[in-house]
Amino acid sequence: QQVQRPMRPPSPSSPLGTAAVEQLLRQIGISVIASGTIPPGQALKFFCYGKQGSGPQPPMPGETWFLIELILVPGGAATCTVKPENAQPAAVEGFCGKIWEALAAFVC
Repeated sequence: QQVQRPMRPPSPSSPLGTAAVEQLLRQIGISVIASGTIPPGQALKFFCYGKQGSGPQPPMPGETWFLIELILVPGGAATCTVKPENAQPAAVEGFCGKIWEALAAFVC
């Protein structure tokens, strides 16, 4: 599933950088595997994963995992691609919602 949102205008009080975004993601239980700048511009890319902590029961026994690719383009768009494993559609929607809430300083 891929979801796109507009980015907020750059703010000196909330500078966009890999460390700031990684910290926000960690606060909601998402682990960052790799991150960096996409050459030649200022776009940032993150590869992450997370495990469902609450929400709908998975369709099969076991845990629900999410693999995430997040691309943030200053002055452009934020794109979040989520590959769920053993997740209900409502769980994916809730998981994406938590990501956008965490990134509210940067994403509309």
